Amino acid sequence: MKFIIILFILFESSTELETYKFRYENFDNKKICNNILNKQKDFLNETVILQFSNKNIKEYNFICMTQDKYNEILQKQIIGA
Repeated sequence: MKFIIILFILFESSTELETYKFRYENFDNKKICNNILNKQKDFLNETVILQFSNKNIKEYNFICMTQDKYNEILQKQIIGA
């Protein structure tokens, strides 16, 4: 099973979390994915701030998950479940 890095972000003006597939790499396991998150933490944080500088960010977090789990989340967001 492959893992990807997902960004969850909540903006000041919203009550709904937004999700983004942050990196387009697939990692062989969750441990490797989490190691990358830890090693690149500063870079990832800076990227979020730069990318969303025109919006007020309330909170954000990166997590590793499978593409299937990410697809489930996206589907729920689309249908409003």
